[in-house]
Amino acid sequence: MKRRTLGAAGGRLLRSRQVLDDCRRATALADSAASGQDLRVFWVAAISLARAVGHVLSNVDAVDDPAVAEANRLAFTGWQSNRPANAVYWDFVCAERNLVLKQYELNWQYDPSLVTADGDLFELDAGLYCAIDSGPFEGADIRDMLDMAIDWWDRQLDWIEADALSRRA
Repeated sequence: MKRRTLGAAGGRLLRSRQVLDDCRRATALADSAASGQDLRVFWVAAISLARAVGHVLSNVDAVDDPAVAEANRLAFTGWQSNRPANAVYWDFVCAERNLVLKQYELNWQYDPSLVTADGDLFELDAGLYCAIDSGPFEGADIRDMLDMAIDWWDRQLDWIEADALSRRA
């Protein structure tokens, strides 16, 4: 099976882009989940795929293309040296993925009910708002965080692709 690398014109053919597209789809499915179980399953898929982008980038794309390997090395060094600027990767993608895949724990609650200060109970649409329970992104909705992670990966892959292309010029 032929592996995909950047095309001569810099086309987006990295396999990690396909993983990111699948993450995008899993996030859309999570956003329209009809039940708590559906949301949980789509969440596990989406957060796992968000982390898999980096694994595929390092273990497939970088192995197949020395220019991508060097660009990836530089990018990863930057992520490590400036963790606060890359918190969505370290404190969300990696942390949440590890929590769900290593312990099968969720750092959020699915509760379609809302109790007011007066004690009135309202049923909300399924999974209307699912806040992260703890950590640096506490209170943020899980789907909003997945969107942020997807945007972060898009920017990182854009930079890696551009850097790899410039190394070939």
